[in-house]
Amino acid sequence: MNYRLRGLGMENSNSEFPGHILSEELERLIKEANKCLHKLAKGNQSNAGDLMRSLKDFELMIKHVTKGAYRPKLEMKPPSYFRNWKEPEDFVLCGEAYVRRGGFHVLAGHPGTGKSRASVALAIAGATGKSWFDMPIRHCFKTLIIQMENGVWRIKQELDDITRLIDIELDEWMRITPPPKDGFDLT
Repeated sequence: MNYRLRGLGMENSNSEFPGHILSEELERLIKEANKCLHKLAKGNQSNAGDLMRSLKDFELMIKHVTKGAYRPKLEMKPPSYFRNWKEPEDFVLCGEAYVRRGGFHVLAGHPGTGKSRASVALAIAGATGKSWFDMPIRHCFKTLIIQMENGVWRIKQELDDITRLIDIELDEWMRITPPPKDGFDLT
C-alpha cells in the first residue's frame, strides 16, 4: 500500500507557509511512511513505532494545511432554520424582493436587448433611491457589475450617455469589471 499526495491545493491553503514548502514536507512524510510500510510488509516489526510517528506527523500536517480551508460546497439546514430566519431591515432593496442585499442577480438576454443599460440603471437607482422600471428602491445600495459581454469602449459609451442625463458621481456607488481576456471560469 502506497500513499500519494495528489491535488491537495497547498498553494491555496490558509496556512502562513508557502504551498511548495508544505507540499515538500508532506511528500517527505509520505515517503517516510511508505518506507516503514514496506519494511513492515517484509516482517520487520521494529519499524511499527516509526510508521506510527510518520503517520501522526502526516495527520498533523494535513490538519494544519487544511485548517479553515475546507468549506462545503453545499450546506444543509433543517426546515426550522428557515422558519426561524429573520429578515434584516434593509434586506429587500428593490421591488418585491427582486433585488436583495447580499444576493447575486443575473440579467440575461440576447445581445442588444439592454442588459448593460438596465444594470447601470439599477446601479444609479440604488445610488439615488429613485425607482427602477417602476419598482421602488427601498434602501440605497452599491452595485458590482460583472461584465461578460462589453469591452471598455462600449462601457465608456454607456456611461457617457447615461451621465449626460443625470448629475451623480457613480464612483462611490458602482464598480464594473471589464470582461476577462481569457474567458470567465467560475470553477
